[in-house]
Formats: sequence, structure tokens, C-alpha cells
Amino acid sequence: MNLTPMHLHGHTFQVTNIDGQEIEGTMRDTVLVLPGSTVEIQFDADRSGLWMFHCHKLMYQAKGMMTTINYLGFPVPDYYITLIRGK
Repeated sequence: MNLTPMHLHGHTFQVTNIDGQEIEGTMRDTVLVLPGSTVEIQFDADRSGLWMFHCHKLMYQAKGMMTTINYLGFPVPDYYITLIRGK
């Protein structure tokens, strides 16, 4: 079984739904996701900034399993814009 550990920087979250089934998960910063599964999380958006959400397996990160959470009104650094546009 190939589990994918998804990690959110700077926050803890609660898993609230796995494959359409509501649950009351504990607070964590990483969740293991099965291939083809859907996991929903909730977290308090109270740590403004630019935060990475990514797979902890470097092979998958390199293939694009990585994104960021950016708070409205928080300035995005120029280096990051250059990085995501690939220029």
C-alpha cells in the first residue's frame, strides 16, 4: 500500500472527512492519504503568511504534489512569484 503523507506547515488541522464519511479526527499537521482517496481538513486560518502544503515523499514533491496557502493581504515575495512561474 502506497500511503501519501501530506503535511501542512505552520498550522495544525483536523481531518473531518475521508472519502465522503465524516469523522472527528485529532489535531495534527500531517495526514496519511490512500491512493485515490479524498481527505478534507479544517484549520484555524490565524497564522498569516505563505505556507507550504506538500507530500513528505520527495519523489512526489518533485512531481508537483506541493502547493502553498497564502493569506489574503499578505504580500507574496518576488522570489516566490519567479519560482512558480518558472522564469
